[in-house]
Amino acid sequence: MANLHSDDVSVLLGIANSYGSFGVATNFYARTPTSVAVEDFNGDGIVDLAVAGLNGIGISVLIGIGDGSFGRATNFAAGDYPKSVAAEDFNGDGIFDLVVSNYRSDNVSVLIGVGDGSFGTATNFPVGDKPSSLAVEDFNRDGIADLVVVNTGSRNVSVLTGIGNGSFSQPANFTVGDKPRSVTVEDFNGDGIADLVVANYNSGNVSVSLGTSFGSFSPATNFFAGSNPQSVAVEDFNRDGIVDLAVANSERYSSSDKVSILTGIGDGSFGQPINFAVGDWPISLAAGDFNADGIPDLAVANQTSDDVSILINTTLETPPNINISPWNVASLEPGQTYTITWSDNITENVQIELYKAGTLHTTIDTSTESDGNYDWKVPTTITPGNDYQLKITSVNDTNISDLSDSNFTIQPPDFITVTSPNGGDILELGKSYNITWSDNITENVKIELYQGGTLDTIINSSTESDGSYQWTVPTTITSGSDYQIKVTSINDTNLSDFSDINFTIQPEEIIVEPQDFITVTSPNGGNILQPGESYSITWDDNIAENVKLDLYKAGIFNRTIESSTESDGNYIWTAPTTITPGSDYQIKVTSINDVNVSDLSDINFTIQPEGFITVTSPNGGNILQPGQSFTTTWDDNIAENVKLDLYKAGTFNRTIESSTESDGNYIWTVPTTITSGSDYQIKITSINDTNISDLSDINFTIQPQKFITVASTGGEILEPGKSYTITWDDNIAENVKLDLYKTGIFNRTIESSTESDGNYIWTVPTTITSGSDYQIKVTSINDVNVSDLSDINFTIQPQNFITVTSPNGGNILQPGQSFTITWDDNIAENVKLDLYKTGIFNRTIESSTESDGNYIWTVPTTITSGSDYQIKV
Repeated sequence: MANLHSDDVSVLLGIANSYGSFGVATNFYARTPTSVAVEDFNGDGIVDLAVAGLNGIGISVLIGIGDGSFGRATNFAAGDYPKSVAAEDFNGDGIFDLVVSNYRSDNVSVLIGVGDGSFGTATNFPVGDKPSSLAVEDFNRDGIADLVVVNTGSRNVSVLTGIGNGSFSQPANFTVGDKPRSVTVEDFNGDGIADLVVANYNSGNVSVSLGTSFGSFSPATNFFAGSNPQSVAVEDFNRDGIVDLAVANSERYSSSDKVSILTGIGDGSFGQPINFAVGDWPISLAAGDFNADGIPDLAVANQTSDDVSILINTTLETPPNINISPWNVASLEPGQTYTITWSDNITENVQIELYKAGTLHTTIDTSTESDGNYDWKVPTTITPGNDYQLKITSVNDTNISDLSDSNFTIQPPDFITVTSPNGGDILELGKSYNITWSDNITENVKIELYQGGTLDTIINSSTESDGSYQWTVPTTITSGSDYQIKVTSINDTNLSDFSDINFTIQPEEIIVEPQDFITVTSPNGGNILQPGESYSITWDDNIAENVKLDLYKAGIFNRTIESSTESDGNYIWTAPTTITPGSDYQIKVTSINDVNVSDLSDINFTIQPEGFITVTSPNGGNILQPGQSFTTTWDDNIAENVKLDLYKAGTFNRTIESSTESDGNYIWTVPTTITSGSDYQIKITSINDTNISDLSDINFTIQPQKFITVASTGGEILEPGKSYTITWDDNIAENVKLDLYKTGIFNRTIESSTESDGNYIWTVPTTITSGSDYQIKVTSINDVNVSDLSDINFTIQPQNFITVTSPNGGNILQPGQSFTITWDDNIAENVKLDLYKTGIFNRTIESSTESDGNYIWTVPTTITSGSDYQIKV
């Protein structure tokens, strides 16, 4: 800890098993210190200190003794008013060098290390106005360390590319916020390229500049942090695998000094700050695991209160869990093999089961490795269905399990098989035959005729896949013995079948003998006759004798219209007024000489009185609700379509339906925007004759119903201990009650009475059971029938984790030897492995490897020996 006004640095040794406590500070003289870098400068395996001093001293180096104490300071000249110092090997000789930012001389000084704790003469490189902080990183990924320097006066950062011999290129400047004070380097968007974050004192925010390539950066994006940000540190504080920010905010003469945590989103952006109180005037902070629980904590230097604040991270562990992955195919076929995949954070074996309609169907495997995948051959004897689910369960703890989020389908492949004509058949021109086939599809099929393997005729472009179609062979078709039928799905042209063997089409020898005939032409189907009206009965014939005209109903003789009239093809008939209405009448015309020479109407016709319409509902006293569906009913004796209109206070309001079948009912959804009232009527009118209509006899009412609707998109994931806003819509004035349901069963009351204002902030209990089957129910406290339950389940579960297990303390690794790095996690994505020394990034071991819990690393032979190494996953 650099103590500016007491001319010394303080060393506080951590106390073992003390959960973040430190011993009493020991102070070592260093004039006007502002910044400290820690490295082994003389190669004796003991860390030393390099201290930047403001008042003309330059850099003070204090050699470590090994017991937590340090020797007298040796001073090395730098620029004017040094403010920040860092250590790195800038010339590639394996010895640490120093770089310091000089606030008044607007440059940085590089001092090349000799290897015995001493340094050569400073070489200066220009930067911006009032450089106050710096960091070291290989920004252009050429294996040589580069510099980034914060320029407080010019409101930008300077990036200096390393040459490799201890010198640097001219600076490239990138704009940030007002009065920047501190800079930190990290990959914020996961693209493997280093990014920058800068604390801006005057603008109250941090600037994030994403690295593009070769040492260049995108324009800064600013995120609010707090009053007067001084310093920024980077770590994954909430253990979600994404780096977050910790910002020290100081406001002189105020009690609002605090540290703000901004959680990372993963794309280079950050959430709103979460604040934690610290000492007076926090000026710098660092992240580290001070209580050895594997979770990063914070240490904050407070300038005015002359102390250090330790903030212990209380992020919770993620419990064991299993998550089944969805299938990547639409359906599964019996006899085929598919890979079942899932993610978990357990080590024991798992049991895999198949459920159908929510009931156990088959145990696929009683015990298999929890490695996230299992090859399953679907039994050929399995029953087809679309209601299957998988369940995966720990063999040690049945409470650790997961069921497929949604049903999947098992069904055999679709098929079509032509059965007739299918070889050897002889079809005659002009005759009708049944084309038959078998299939297991629901869509229509197309039927085609092929001759000699080439399409001849489309028999039907779309007919039901019911296995049979009656086809009359065209008389114009060419005779031949090389015909085939092809039946094809209209949805999938690859799904088809041909006749297995050719069949024959040939003409039939027909001997035509002229004979007497009568053919009724009217009424011959679809006619409507009214009692009391006169109509012409017409027919064709080739006979000379008189004919008899009879009326048939439902195929049975009803009456004789005329016992004998001339066979001149026409007879005027007045339908009796007493005749029974019906739609099943036919006319029969018969020769009076030969009863075998006759004809009956091909299709029934109708006899019915004059058209009428009578509204039956709503017809008085009904109450309809906006947004609800209501069946309008009526009686009529007409065949044409009808129009439905709405009237209010006897005046036309709107057309409900301009044309619908006159089948006596119509389902109408009452518009939600309609004006309430008790003076509504329905009018139903024939579309052919506006004189045929009817209006509701008595007015009916339209008025809304009380409602509550819980807002939900489904699939939300809530974390225990966090707060969320429950929202709903309603049109009531009284308070509401909020309850939590799990698997459709009441779990607990969230709030027994709160205002019906549409939102309520709920903190999820930390003791709640995890699950994906939760729902919220909102109920009126005056009427329990006015309520609503979430349409779709949501999930309550804790966060993901990574825990390094080896090396994790006390291990001794040798350069040139291979060592297995191990860790536990519950994530599916790849991980990055980094090496840290004395809490500072040293190198990347692997930028991306599977999160399978182990990685074999060969320790570089050129690595510096030390007992202060750590692995970060």
